[in-house]
Amino acid sequence: MFFDADPNTPEGLLAMASAVSLRAEICTQRYGSYLEKLGTIQVIEDMNAIQQALGEDRVTFLGQSYGTRVGVVYAQRYPKRVRAMVLDGSLPPVSTLVGISADLAVSFEAALHEWLRRCAASQPCPFGDDPLTGFDALVDRIRTAPPVVPDTGGRRLTIGLFYQVVLAGIINYPGSTTIAQNVITEFLTTGDATALLQFADAITGRLPDGNYGKNANEIFQFVNCLDWDARPTPDDVAALVEHVRPFSPRLGAFTVTFAFMNSTACPFPPTLVPPVSNPDVPPLLVVGNHTDAETPLHWSQELSEALPGSRLLVSMTACPASVSRSRLPSGAVLLESLWVW
Repeated sequence: MFFDADPNTPEGLLAMASAVSLRAEICTQRYGSYLEKLGTIQVIEDMNAIQQALGEDRVTFLGQSYGTRVGVVYAQRYPKRVRAMVLDGSLPPVSTLVGISADLAVSFEAALHEWLRRCAASQPCPFGDDPLTGFDALVDRIRTAPPVVPDTGGRRLTIGLFYQVVLAGIINYPGSTTIAQNVITEFLTTGDATALLQFADAITGRLPDGNYGKNANEIFQFVNCLDWDARPTPDDVAALVEHVRPFSPRLGAFTVTFAFMNSTACPFPPTLVPPVSNPDVPPLLVVGNHTDAETPLHWSQELSEALPGSRLLVSMTACPASVSRSRLPSGAVLLESLWVW
């Protein structure tokens, strides 16, 4: 229900909200109060227990994406137990789910344009000589008539599942951009959506029997419920979708529902994560990428500014306008494709 739905329609938003609510109901029946132990505060206490069990005096930690939040909170609470820490693709030091969702709408849209720009520069591109127009045409085709996939019992490649392929295209998990372009090319060439559906299923974790082999969405839902106090209604989500549409017309609805819809069904009160405020945190290395869709570069810049003595490493293919020059201190050095300061 959640993955198939079209977030651009009222019916799709209702289906996603229903799926999230059903997920919360079933998980609460199965796990009860254990769901209250999935937030970041509990995670860092688990890390602390592991460190003590290993007999280590200090921790060396690499956190990526959400892992940066874990690392920062751990360093805030246990600064003397950190030997070295790298925070790669950071969440912002102070945030709300509304702000995060809106930021992601901008970064997802920018990453889509960057993907299509690179695609056009390395022909053959499945979207043609004008990739943006080709992308829009493909989205309209799938939304209007979701293709039936052979030998799947009548399953269709819905626009919701196609967005999962787009996600893999703009984020580029190891090799996923190339795979996304290849399966799109196959569909446009043959009309057979089998490879597209198989790739979407691989991303969502759907197994051939219809079960799911990973619980990423469940974890995402309950961590958000515990870490933030946002308790939106489905109408609030729909309003935010409309708010971001002018500056994220292609991926805004998908992005907002991806980040925000889960919090419409929170079975327990939050255990809020404290803001970054401890001046005794040791020097940490923060890493950002100027084309990162899921963790925009300015989040890493903001986190580095909030951490006394930290260093910020920015990876880029050029020096685009999207990098805030006001945050580049004098003495910043460009080493090939890396800014270091």
